[in-house]
Amino acid sequence: MALIHREDPGFGPLAESQARARDLHGALTSSTPRGLEHETVMISGKLRPFAELLALVDGWNTLDDDPLAPFLQDAITEAFGRPLALAGHAGQARVARASCHRPSRARAAAPPRRIHIPRPIT
Repeated sequence: MALIHREDPGFGPLAESQARARDLHGALTSSTPRGLEHETVMISGKLRPFAELLALVDGWNTLDDDPLAPFLQDAITEAFGRPLALAGHAGQARVARASCHRPSRARAAAPPRRIHIPRPIT
C-alpha cells in the first residue's frame, strides 16, 4: 500500500511521512531491540499517526459528518504537519491501490481458490 498525491508526485510532506514509515519499518524488521518489552508497549504509539493518516486519506469524503474528524485532522497535523493533514482532508492525498491496475491475463484466467472453513463443533 502506498500513498500518493494527486497533483504533486513530489509533495514534500508526503515524502517525509513515507521516509518516517520506511524508518519505522526498518526498525521493526531489523534485529531484536534491546528493550523488547518497552518497544512492544511503545509500538502502538509509533504506528498510531500512520493509521490516523490512512483513516483520513481513505475516508476524506465521508469524514465531514463525523464529529471526530477535527480530532483526527489535529492529530495528523501534530504528527506530520498541516500541509499533509490538509491534503488528506481535501482528497489530494490518496491510497494507491493495486486493484487500480489491470490484472494480467494469466492471473485473471486463474480459477478462484476454494477456502475450507471448518464448522464449529456443537
